[in-house]
Amino acid sequence: MSREMNLQIAMKFLDWRLRKPEELAEEGIPVPEALVSQGQPILVAERDNTIDFYTRDELPDFSSDISAAWEVVERMGDKLVSISRNLMGNWVIMVNTSMGPKQYSAEMAPEAICRAALAISAKS
Repeated sequence: MSREMNLQIAMKFLDWRLRKPEELAEEGIPVPEALVSQGQPILVAERDNTIDFYTRDELPDFSSDISAAWEVVERMGDKLVSISRNLMGNWVIMVNTSMGPKQYSAEMAPEAICRAALAISAKS
């Protein structure tokens, strides 16, 4: 759907960090040469004792690919109440917020998941 939404999910919800290749090298973190040669900031994703690197153009498509969106679902943990479809065929994600349960919907499940995740991260 949206590269901007994917970037927001990565940085605001998944806590990936935008880092310069030189900073990573100074910390002794090996960065693939192809990414270093581009000279652009790199998104660093730390998960399951591994570090993955992405450019802004190579981010997982959280907002339209269900397999990428599932990482977001797993991160929601107990804030996720349910995932369902309504009578109109839209996907509805219900999450617990400080104000009680709240619903977010979209035609595609990944986009609805991302909308809910961004709402959770905005309230944190």
